[in-house]
Formats: sequence, structure tokens, C-alpha cells
Amino acid sequence: MHSGEGLNMPLLLTPSTLSGTGQSPLWKRACNDIASASANHHALLVMGETGSGKFSLLAEIYHRVNPGGRSLLIDAVDISPYFYDDAEAALEATSRPTLYIFRNIDELSTDGVEELNKFLLALADSDRPVSVAATLSDANLDSDLPFRDLLVHFQQAVTVPPLRHRIEDVDTVVTQVLNEISQGRNTRVGPAAMRVIRRYSWPRNITQLKEALAAALLRRPVGDIQPEDLPGYCHDSARRQLTGMEALERDAIVKALRDADGNRVQAAATLGIARSSLYRKLKSFGITTI
Repeated sequence: MHSGEGLNMPLLLTPSTLSGTGQSPLWKRACNDIASASANHHALLVMGETGSGKFSLLAEIYHRVNPGGRSLLIDAVDISPYFYDDAEAALEATSRPTLYIFRNIDELSTDGVEELNKFLLALADSDRPVSVAATLSDANLDSDLPFRDLLVHFQQAVTVPPLRHRIEDVDTVVTQVLNEISQGRNTRVGPAAMRVIRRYSWPRNITQLKEALAAALLRRPVGDIQPEDLPGYCHDSARRQLTGMEALERDAIVKALRDADGNRVQAAATLGIARSSLYRKLKSFGITTI
């Protein structure tokens, strides 16, 4: 762990990330909104599913917009009862433009929220060139977890879309991940394997994609990765590739069914569609269990 001007936390220079470029509308909107917040030094809340690349995207865009700045990462689990005293001293010593990134604030305990709240209040009163951002899982937004007491400190919220909602970007992301983990070897994902990857829903997003490609490289360390090189779960998918809009619709159906404890009549009413329409969509999307 590097040390940052009196505060024990990792000092992140321009990070190597998996964000790169993307063409999907939701991805471009997230990038533009993060860039705007970074340029205006707004306190930013970055939400999204686990493994969707929230931290990597946030750090990369901040450094792109503020090339002379630095970013400091603090994991929620590392916020101790003494965090505020150390952080306040580090804040007073800060002279460079700095972004404090608090990762996974939805995992904070009540004591952790209290410590971070004191620091954010001090930051708001400071004249230092410092801004703040935090990441959290959007699955916890409707919970009563302690982090909700911190939301008053943030000015803008951005949602990073999951990989399954970025159909247009899958090939690019796969290439980026493979280049990162193959260590310069002559490797690529063959066309048949890429079709398997496009069809899978990737519930753990880029993190899971990286694990799957690493497993494939163990079976085929060079050359074209084939479908049989991918983990078995990658082949458990809908019978056809969904569009971005269809993926959004499928997720809305799954959420409605979960909220209704599997009651399809209630889910159809929540979605505002006929029960027969819901049954057709379940069959089309390959949804059999919730």
C-alpha cells in the first residue's frame, strides 16, 4: 500500500482500466455524466452492479479530465474509528487536485458512516482542490442500510450499465480483457466462442468475463479460443442473442417476478401487461426459474 500525504491509502496514478471506448447509449451517457461531474468537481455517486467497472471508469475519466490530478481509493471496509483524524490531516496537507474515491459505501457500518460523514463535512468546508466520489451497488438503493445517511453529501448520481446492456460493446470489452490477461501472447476469441459470449448474460459483469477468459486461456494458451474452452456456465443462456432493449425488458421482468415472489399474475400487473404477454416473453427470453 502506498501512502498519500499522511493518510494510509493507495495512491492511484492514471489507472489501467477496462473501460476504453464504448458505443452503447447507456455507456456513453455514463461516461459523459462522469466527465461533467469531474470537470465541475461535483460530489459524485457512481452506482451499478458488482463487477460492472464503476471504479475503473470513474478513475480513468477523472484523470483524463484532470491530467494533473491524483485519485485516492478508500475501501469502505478500511474506514476505522480513527479514519477521520488521519483523513483530516491528509486533507490539510493536500495541494494537488485530488479525487477521494470511497468504494462500496453500501458496505459501511454505522460507525463507518459516522466517520465518513465527519470527513465529508470537513471537506465541504475546506478550500483545498479536493472532490469526492463514491461507488455502491444499485441493488442496495432501496434498502435501509446506514450509508443512506451519506447521500446528502452528493450532488450527482450516475449509473454504470451492466455488460448485458452493452451489446454493442461486448466485442471491444472482450478484446481489452483478453489483451490485459494474455500478457502479450498471440491470442484471440474465435467467432464461435464470441457468439457464446454475446449470448450469455454475465451476472457478475466484467469481473466474471475476466475469470471466464482466464479459464479459457488455461485450456488454450495461444491461438483462437473455441466454445469448448469457455466455462460450462457460459453455454447456459437464452437461445438467441438479445438486443440492448430486450435485455432491459428481460431484467424488468425478472425484477417484477422477484418482487412478486414468483407470482406471475402479480408481476404482469406490475409490468402493465397481460398475463399471456408475460408468458410469451418468459418463453422468448428463456426465463424458467427466478
